[in-house]
Amino acid sequence: MDTPLTVCMVVSLLLALYISDSAAVEWVDVEMTCPVGGEVFVAKLVDKQARAGLQLDFKPYGDVVSPVPLGVCPSNGAVIYQPEFTTAEVGRLTALVETDTYQRWRDQHTTYYLLARTFEHMQRHPLQTAFMYLQATWEVETEPDRYAAYSAQALSAFNPTSSKPTRASASTLARICCKRSCTGDVVSSKVPRQR
Repeated sequence: MDTPLTVCMVVSLLLALYISDSAAVEWVDVEMTCPVGGEVFVAKLVDKQARAGLQLDFKPYGDVVSPVPLGVCPSNGAVIYQPEFTTAEVGRLTALVETDTYQRWRDQHTTYYLLARTFEHMQRHPLQTAFMYLQATWEVETEPDRYAAYSAQALSAFNPTSSKPTRASASTLARICCKRSCTGDVVSSKVPRQR
C-alpha cells in the first residue's frame, strides 16, 4: 500500500471518529424536586443531541433520543414538564396525581401518555396535549396495540371536532412542536439546549 493512500485512510478514519464522537447524545444527572410532595431525586436527562431532521410524524432523527426523557417523580409518578410550578399549578397537579386513576395509568402507560393526560387536566392548549400523545406513540413504536391506541388518542386530540385535519391545526402544530427541540414548551431540565 502506498503512503498517500495510507495517510488518506488514516485521516478519513480519524475524521469519522471525531464526527461520530462529537455528535453523540450527551447525558447529565439533574437533581429535581417533585412538585407533588417535594421529593428530591436525580433524573438522567439529555444534555446535548444532534438532530438531523424530522420524520413525517415530527419525530426527530439523527443522534437523538426521542421523545426527550423527562423527570418523573419516583414515589408518585408525576411528570416534571416545566422548571417551576405556581402554587395553583401544584394544587391542580396534586389533585390529579393522587387519584387512583392516575396511579393505574402510571402502571400501564408511558411517560408522555401520562404527560398528555396531565396536560388535559391542567387545561393546556389542545395542540400541546395532542403533541404529547403523538410523542407517546414514539415510545411504543414496537408495540402495535399500544401504538394504535395512542395514535387514535393523538388523532382525536389534534382535531376533536372533525375527522379531517385542517390547515390551521397543521400550521399551529408546526409552530408548537418545532419551535424548541420538538417538545413545545416542555422542558426536561434547566440545562441549556442546543439549537
